[in-house]
Amino acid sequence: MRNRYTRVSQVPPTPEEFAEITAGRMIISAELYAFWRSCTDAELETWFRDPSQWSYVLRTPDGEVVADGAGSTREECEEWAVRHAEEHTAENTWIVISEGVKIPSFDTLEEYLTSDFELDHRWNWSLLGKWRFVLWPPTSARRDVK
Repeated sequence: MRNRYTRVSQVPPTPEEFAEITAGRMIISAELYAFWRSCTDAELETWFRDPSQWSYVLRTPDGEVVADGAGSTREECEEWAVRHAEEHTAENTWIVISEGVKIPSFDTLEEYLTSDFELDHRWNWSLLGKWRFVLWPPTSARRDVK
């Protein structure tokens, strides 16, 4: 079975690769995450601003871009950004420390529950601090097609 996703071939991505990323058809590499993390908010505009509608990115305190989107109003973008922040925090609150840990395999749930094996969970401190909601207004008049 062939993987339907392809990997970004260069950093920064080409406009064609970026279109594939935003359509959900490309895997974002660690290098691309690092590139976006190193970009200023103004530099991110090149990639994420849609001239015909309000656009935004949401950044964690360490600069990671965790969400982007667009909407017809500022309020819509704010609402989506808050939802994305809540989801990202819920999914990434705890870090499982597994380096150097031999994780056993269990054949049944009961076998796992009766074992004394526990993963080491630690709080993800990178989520604490000032998050950034970067918002860009539309720059061109939007034409509705009837």
